[in-house]
Amino acid sequence: MFEAFVEEFNLNVAKLKNYFYGLLNFGKTRYTIDNIKLLGNFMIDNKKIYTLKSCLVEATKMYDSSRSKLYVAMIRQVDIENLNMVYFYSNSHFNDLMEEMRQIRHPNINGGPIIFHNKYFLPFNSTNITKEEKLFFIYKKYQGICLTDIITEDGKPLRCKNEAVFGLLEQVTSGLDYLHNKDIAHGELTPDCIHLRYDGIWMISYVGFFTILSHLQYSSDLREKISLYFKSPEVIQSNDIFCKEEDVWALGVIIYNIYCEFGDYYFENLEPILQCEPELCLLNMFENFGPFSGERKIPKTFFNICAGGIWKKKEERVSMDVLYKLMQNLSVDTDGEIICSDEDLYNEFVFNITSTIDSFQKPNYDEAMYIYQTMLEKICSHTTLTTPLGEEDYEHMK
Repeated sequence: MFEAFVEEFNLNVAKLKNYFYGLLNFGKTRYTIDNIKLLGNFMIDNKKIYTLKSCLVEATKMYDSSRSKLYVAMIRQVDIENLNMVYFYSNSHFNDLMEEMRQIRHPNINGGPIIFHNKYFLPFNSTNITKEEKLFFIYKKYQGICLTDIITEDGKPLRCKNEAVFGLLEQVTSGLDYLHNKDIAHGELTPDCIHLRYDGIWMISYVGFFTILSHLQYSSDLREKISLYFKSPEVIQSNDIFCKEEDVWALGVIIYNIYCEFGDYYFENLEPILQCEPELCLLNMFENFGPFSGERKIPKTFFNICAGGIWKKKEERVSMDVLYKLMQNLSVDTDGEIICSDEDLYNEFVFNITSTIDSFQKPNYDEAMYIYQTMLEKICSHTTLTTPLGEEDYEHMK
């Protein structure tokens, strides 16, 4: 009798303990990372940007261990020696941003990153503890075909299928609009970060990697770790490199890539003095270089969208919510031409083209040369950050 009472009492205590444990940990998730494998280093201009690894992740709700999910993930591992880790731990707004990224949920986004410092990583086997401190960005592994592979495929399956391009752009702008409404920039939008799943859904991956790093490191340092191919000419001088406006510009480059591939992008063919000044760059892009004719011509509607809204100076560039609305209204008429059912919205793009492209405008080469020389001086006088930043230094990084 007494033994039965004790057993029932212990059972009730355990239930009560689990109840309070659940209250304290409601909404919290424990991540177990296993089977980590080295894949290699990602390099740009012989500089290591991050170490790439694969792993298995088990996400378990701490208040209910029966609710768990196992998935394959990719790790981008970054050295912390030049990162402001004081800011990483002490700034509440920054930590809110990381948490908001972790909770990203959208049908066209492959989740947000789990970010942690391995100094507080608890391994199952104590012998695996490393003395090297790293910052881990863990992303759910993408499924399907990379947009880069589709664009470069011999048959060019997208170029002649307008409806497929509509689907791609509508879904991508939907995902980006979701991020921008949360005041989150993707930061490195390229065809490599967009994948077509086998069920026909387009997914955006690797959200926020450089956006997070831009809070912990000088933008001038990060500029050396990215490809300028998908960035506007303004980023050569500006420190505002990983922002929503740059996502918009990159989307225009992706539209360009669909029809013209990667061979002749305007930025590589411009004189250096034209690359560092947006007005001169855009003028040359549309008036002089002319990649919008011949067999690989971009459809007129997409040209107008890019020229009249996307490839503009930052303060004039269209927002992602407007682009999403526009993409939802695209269709093909009986003649096979791309049209927009929202004529008023589309005409705003068309009318904006003339504000930038003026055949009578003559580039101010003296001013451009001065800007170019100033830019070179900045690059030549650049010094590498070797000491951690203090809290007061962060405001100067923006």
